[in-house]
Amino acid sequence: MKTKPKVLISKKRSHLPRVLVCLLFLITAISAFPQGGNWRKITEMPNPRYGVGSCVLDGKIYVIGGTYTTESSPGQAEYHYAAMVNTFDPETGVWDTLAPLETHRCFIKAVVIERKIYAIGGTEDIYGESSAKIEVFDVDNKRWDRLDDMPAKRCLLGACVLNDQIYVAGGIKSFATLGNPLKSMDKFDPVTGLWESCAAMPRGTSGFTTVSYGGLIYAIGGGVFGSDREGFVEAYDPDEDSWTRKSSLSGGRLLHGACLANGMFYVAGGMDRTYPPNLASTEVFNQTTDTWFPAQEEDFLPIKLSDLSMLTLDKKIYAFGGCLEGPIHWVVPDFIELDFPVVRVRNGPELSQNDSLLLEFYEEGTLYIVPEGTPAIKDSILESQLEKYEGEAHQMITIPLANLPKGNYEVFGIASDDRLDHGSSPFQLDFVEGIDQLKSRMVSIYPNPFNNLITIQTSLPGEYTIEIYNVNGQLIRESTFTGSSHQVDLSNLSRGIYITKVSSGDFTTTQKLIKE
Repeated sequence: MKTKPKVLISKKRSHLPRVLVCLLFLITAISAFPQGGNWRKITEMPNPRYGVGSCVLDGKIYVIGGTYTTESSPGQAEYHYAAMVNTFDPETGVWDTLAPLETHRCFIKAVVIERKIYAIGGTEDIYGESSAKIEVFDVDNKRWDRLDDMPAKRCLLGACVLNDQIYVAGGIKSFATLGNPLKSMDKFDPVTGLWESCAAMPRGTSGFTTVSYGGLIYAIGGGVFGSDREGFVEAYDPDEDSWTRKSSLSGGRLLHGACLANGMFYVAGGMDRTYPPNLASTEVFNQTTDTWFPAQEEDFLPIKLSDLSMLTLDKKIYAFGGCLEGPIHWVVPDFIELDFPVVRVRNGPELSQNDSLLLEFYEEGTLYIVPEGTPAIKDSILESQLEKYEGEAHQMITIPLANLPKGNYEVFGIASDDRLDHGSSPFQLDFVEGIDQLKSRMVSIYPNPFNNLITIQTSLPGEYTIEIYNVNGQLIRESTFTGSSHQVDLSNLSRGIYITKVSSGDFTTTQKLIKE
């Protein structure tokens, strides 16, 4: 029978400045993620907290340190800084508790080299200075040991491993310096125990994430608390000891989660550039083409979260920890997982007969188009398939939809290793009714700009009404025609901008025209 080692907890009670209340005032919650989308809840953290360090070793997920709060009285928060260390085994579904850290810390980072886990930086008290401490856990001996401190104290930092060296960058010296984050970067050699300075980041930043891939270190998002934040992405090349600007995120994102899956970066949640709204959206980065694109909505987090952790293990993405937005942010205890996508739809979800379906393979495999509601079981998918296509990792393909009947569909992917993608991409195929893309193609008006005559061409014959308005919204011309082509003489109109409205039954389209 396992026994729980002593867990170190530090408590602080006080009134926080407004910005810190917004960022750090959390209460342990029992709320769960809503159902829906491609994420699945698999367990709950036994000690819910945020600002944890996390990593993977020997098929287990390690959750290290962190913080949570309780409300001691209205308007007062009691902060609990944790030294606890938990592990979760996704294969068995079992949680375990290991020896605690020597010091209680939150906003900590954890990295792995060989069979050792390094717990780096963070803070022991948000009213004090950040920590420069590093502790190392030997998995075989099951004990923590202190190493020499980092050259600089860092909290809300970035940390990762490249070529068996630990790199730490950015962060803040204390919460009193939230508006002045660090630019510096240092690397640590675990063999020699020595630190070395590296080229500084182009700008001071905190609350960002780091991912190492292809011989580079990517610093993603983050920024300066209390001000607008851009979604900057910078890449560090250790051979050149220099930083290069990469394509930016679609917008500011801070205290988000990020991980590497199938050679692509996944970034989810965090805070928007205009605090306080949290995000549920997910973006995907293809480092080969240096492009970001939004994930489909079904791959968004089920709920808006910040301060979360994300990592990958055995073809799955895990997200956990984090908090909700609001005057009092609640810690979310749920562990959720997302299968590595095999294929995803990049357009839609409403498409027409004249459209093509645009898809991207995230890894080598086969896609199947099936009717909506087909069970996510291989035999059912194979029996129900209407279309089947094979593709390579990161390949984009287009599929004409002219031969599919009207209806609702899903796209499932099966990887080359015969793994079924749990998630699907839905789309709706509707030939006539309510499709904006089809409406815009039904009527064309030319030339534009025009001098005297305009021609109205429709793709379907019928009875149409034409209304022409000036920029003040006054109706100045109205007529009807039957057929598929009609000319209108507008020589009596003055030069300027006009709005033309063409309607037939429930169908209506408007276009802006310019009279020269």
